[in-house]
Amino acid sequence: MTEKMWKDELKKYLYLLPVKEEREILSYFDEAFADYRDQGYTDNEIIEEFGDPKEVAKSMVSSYLDDNQAIEEREEREAESGTNFRSKIKRGISNIGKSVSGFCDKISASSRKKRTDLNSEDRDNYEREVEEARKKQERVREEVREEEEELRKLKKEREELAHENERAKEEKMKSGKYVEIEKETKEKKFAEGKPRTYTKAERHSFLTNLIYTILMLAFFALGICLAVGIGESIFRDVIKFANRVANCGAWNGDAIIMIGYYILMISIQLVVMGLGLGIAVGCIKKIYKRFFVKKYVLVKGK
Repeated sequence: MTEKMWKDELKKYLYLLPVKEEREILSYFDEAFADYRDQGYTDNEIIEEFGDPKEVAKSMVSSYLDDNQAIEEREEREAESGTNFRSKIKRGISNIGKSVSGFCDKISASSRKKRTDLNSEDRDNYEREVEEARKKQERVREEVREEEEELRKLKKEREELAHENERAKEEKMKSGKYVEIEKETKEKKFAEGKPRTYTKAERHSFLTNLIYTILMLAFFALGICLAVGIGESIFRDVIKFANRVANCGAWNGDAIIMIGYYILMISIQLVVMGLGLGIAVGCIKKIYKRFFVKKYVLVKGK
């Protein structure tokens, strides 16, 4: 098998990845083959070092899917952290963005599936293997998360103990029974290369991002129209309410009912207008996060 044949075989199984990710991976292996060749390795030796292209692709695709799953779970936990009305509105807007994003991703994935050289049976088997590998990584991630939680608890207990020791030391120093001894310590710093990160938009095709933007702008326009329309209605009701109050001769039962009615209607309209503004602002934030916030790590950098 030649280098071209190996990379062509690898590309066949990368169809589940966005275009940006696939190009970066192929570019990475172009550089890897060149580096190994400069060291005197033959194509067969390099290919033997990398292994089966299908297994390489499966590992990278499952890592990508697990990475996305982890990010979505974290965002869901953050969205569900609040229980007040504002948090629920933010959660609803986040779900709108997630649904639109999922819809666009499905369109992109569907078109890429049709272009792959695999037949339907091989494709189904491969996707089943990728899902199994992703679930295995998810279990490992869950175990790591539990271990990190345990470490956080231990760290907190250690900090509380250190705080108590510091307090006891201060009390001894005040009583004159403690002499502080200074010790020189040296910290070793290890330079760690930062992994390359991308925005979600950079990991998808232009068409997918265009559809996403159009749909989110449609929701933004809906929110603005709702807010403006309700705002005009509130303005008219306030004017009408002021005229009624000015022309009200006696403060009888009918006048009080009229005032209560207008206050109730204006309050409901204010809530609806706030909802419209929340949808508009939330859509702009979602567009900003997709195109400008870099939180996705390149698969080969794992």
